[in-house]
Amino acid sequence: MAATLITRDAFDLAFSLEPLLGRLFGNIIFGIGVLGMAISSVTLMMVICGFVVCEIMKVPYNGWQFRVGILIPGVGILGPFFWGQADFWLAIPTSVITLLLLPIAYVAFFLMINNKKIMGEHRPKGRSRVTWNFLMVSVILLVGSASLYMLWQYAGIWGYGILGLFLASIAITEWVKKDKYSEEN
Repeated sequence: MAATLITRDAFDLAFSLEPLLGRLFGNIIFGIGVLGMAISSVTLMMVICGFVVCEIMKVPYNGWQFRVGILIPGVGILGPFFWGQADFWLAIPTSVITLLLLPIAYVAFFLMINNKKIMGEHRPKGRSRVTWNFLMVSVILLVGSASLYMLWQYAGIWGYGILGLFLASIAITEWVKKDKYSEEN
């Protein structure tokens, strides 16, 4: 309880690197890490949002819709202004949510790598395919178990219930989509 009442800032968080790197290099490495995480995350989110908007509107990726879509994550810049005391602590719930969603991305990558329609002639073959599949399944199991552990730690049985509803909604959507696709063809 007392730990939640203590206000920590970036220097307190960087202090955890001091035994390993020293005070100066701990601060530098922490700062570079935060900057790199922010830049890479925002860039990736912007591109994804642009693609999603274009997919929803069924328009090419080079129009004004794409440009508007890439601006959507810009709203996130307002977060520290509204949660001024929680600037760096926003990274904790963000990392938990990201860990929960990461296995979904890895499963999608696994399915895409093995899909001939998507990969075409670039789909791995032979020993390369076995190696990639082994590595992907290993990562999916590792990150999936970490994700389930975090879900249990932070949300308990309710978290698993929400996960079940989420997976059921995916299954229903795919089932409806499959029926609709078979009717059209």
